Amino acid sequence: MYHYFVSYTFTSLDNHGFGFGCCEIAREKPISGITDIQEIVDELEKSNHEFKKFTVLSYQLFKEKTNTKKRRRKH
Repeated sequence: MYHYFVSYTFTSLDNHGFGFGCCEIAREKPISGITDIQEIVDELEKSNHEFKKFTVLSYQLFKEKTNTKKRRRKH
C-alpha cells in the first residue's frame, strides 16, 4: 500500500469562497500520471459535500515504515 500526503485547493458550492486542505490518501498502486491525480480529485469530490472544484497542488509519498527493533548479536 502506498500512502501519500496530498495538498489541495477547493471552491465553495456558491463560488464565493475557496480554501486549502491536506489529507493522507492510501493507494494500492503508486501515482504515475495525470489519470491517478484525477482519481484523487474524484475521491475528494465524492467525500466532500460542502466544496467543489478540487485541485491537487502537490503530493508526497510517505516513507515506508521499517522494522526499528535492533537485533542482538550472539557471542
